[in-house]
Amino acid sequence: MKQDFYAFPGGKNKFTTFVATIIITMKNILFITFLICNVLIFNSCKEDEKGCTDEDATNFDASAEVNDGTCTYIRDKYIGEFEGFKLCQIYNSDSAFVFSISPAIENSGRLIMNEFPESGASIYANLDFGNSNKLIIPNQALENGLDVSEISGNGTLTNDSLVITYYRFVEFGGIDTSFVRVTRK
Repeated sequence: MKQDFYAFPGGKNKFTTFVATIIITMKNILFITFLICNVLIFNSCKEDEKGCTDEDATNFDASAEVNDGTCTYIRDKYIGEFEGFKLCQIYNSDSAFVFSISPAIENSGRLIMNEFPESGASIYANLDFGNSNKLIIPNQALENGLDVSEISGNGTLTNDSLVITYYRFVEFGGIDTSFVRVTRK
């Protein structure tokens, strides 16, 4: 009989049934505890998936749980020091210069051009997300001592060569169109 399986020798009284129930319950508790421990041990050994967690990055990994610092952005190919010369149409002169491009902290689609030719000032440019080899210099104030002007333009990057065409509006001098051709230093 199935009931006799859990009974102790000596008969079926309330005490032996009670003891048998406790033993069965303890076995269940031990078994459940064993299962829980195994699940916790094996799941705790699983390492978090590492990768780029920034959705703006070109190598975004949707399965990554921990950012491992490997994110790359379209703007990265522009960052660095460049040297070159400016071709000025109005003054018919060439001038050599060095300037650097750094990422804007607040925006992954924006670049800062430091020590921009002519003014030595910093201007910003936005990436053209339709064409990752183009950047756009939106209209912005450019100060050079007492000379205040506005600048706008665009640029194209081919390998390590960047060509920038910009238009500078000077209050008493009109529009100065300049071309800058630079290569990565």
